[in-house]
Amino acid sequence: MELYPIVIAVLVYLTTGALMWRSRSGSRLAAYVMFLYGLVAALGGVLYVLGYDSHFVPNPIAYVYVYTGTLILILPICKFGDKQKCVIYYGNKKFLVLYIYIMVAISFYGFLSFAPELSNRMLEAAGSEGHYSAYKNQRDYAAAKQGLSFSNIPVVIAGAISEVIPFFFFLAFTLRKHLALKIALAICIVFTIRSTVSVGGRNGLVLISITGIGLLLLFWGVFDKTVRKKMVGLLLVAFVMLWLVVINITRSRFKESEGIDPAESLIIYAGQPMLYCGDYIFKANALGYGDINFPVARAAMGLKYSTTLSIRNEIWEPRLDVPLGVFYTYLGDLALDFGVLVTVTICILLSSLSCRCIEAGVRIAKVHELFLVYALFLIVGQGVFYFKHKSMGGNLQLIYMMITYLVLRYIGQCELHGRVARKRGARNVASYEIQGIQE
Repeated sequence: MELYPIVIAVLVYLTTGALMWRSRSGSRLAAYVMFLYGLVAALGGVLYVLGYDSHFVPNPIAYVYVYTGTLILILPICKFGDKQKCVIYYGNKKFLVLYIYIMVAISFYGFLSFAPELSNRMLEAAGSEGHYSAYKNQRDYAAAKQGLSFSNIPVVIAGAISEVIPFFFFLAFTLRKHLALKIALAICIVFTIRSTVSVGGRNGLVLISITGIGLLLLFWGVFDKTVRKKMVGLLLVAFVMLWLVVINITRSRFKESEGIDPAESLIIYAGQPMLYCGDYIFKANALGYGDINFPVARAAMGLKYSTTLSIRNEIWEPRLDVPLGVFYTYLGDLALDFGVLVTVTICILLSSLSCRCIEAGVRIAKVHELFLVYALFLIVGQGVFYFKHKSMGGNLQLIYMMITYLVLRYIGQCELHGRVARKRGARNVASYEIQGIQE
């Protein structure tokens, strides 16, 4: 039984995570990412022992590829060093709060436009066949959809904004006031969760739970003790509720479909990325050249592109001769588009550029740096299953995250209500008087 590559991969991930966690200047968030990959690799080993795929043979090169690519992309997170951060620099706080309110207003308008359809979906999910019927109808709709539709612009924009809302929800808890803003951001998150539940989806719920833990670790150093206790309690309740819904959806979807036991489907769900990544990414007969993961970029360049995931799978599965309806990790998905060497090169370039945008060795966390670390975590942390942003909507989320980073960087550089005034004779950053800093 060729299990040793999986066992070694699990030990390497867990050891790397433990070293990052114990380091005084390290990163809790980076360690968390490594623990996630170790857990998924371990569940992949369980599937292998249970004989889930009799044709699967563990590929050590694939595990080295995933580990190397992941380590490269978390280098900026390690450089940021969330363990060292104890205070946030907002820049122009008034502009920051105004920007968040604008996002919330746009999101509310989009969700209200979507409310009638959402109500119908929730009623359908609560019917006799439950989430299975809602999930099946959504897949049928996606398969029949032809072309990119912007018939409901507010909904499209709200979907693009939804990826950054959790970050600002946690950021709002570093402010002593703005209770209304915190409640509004929480409502936006609830709307996103309801949208996922209404179509019988599990991915969004699992990724939200992963993101919540990551954000808590990212903001842990800048939260005071009272806020830490509140956020831990809030996340614990939310985590339990989300996973109860995931279990309920799993029971409904697999009770009468595909002959799979619901409990078994959860193990397959969590353990398949490492199995498929190690089995298929080096067997693809062709490359997607961006159509699998970046259809918006191909559309912008005037190239042919797949408008939906169903169309993409229909076109590229025969050409690549690998299944596209399974998880490969984000590095596996990118490799199907660009190949392993080009994907590693992309990771190196992105990591290098991000490191240049992060100031190391200081106790002050700038908002735009926090957001950059959060964006990288979304790619790597959520990427333990697949590249979440590979759809048209996901591409728009990436674009909006870039816009948000630039806006936050500009706000951080504003001198009005956010000046850093150096005292006479000051020789280090500890002697600075910082206005517009965390309350």
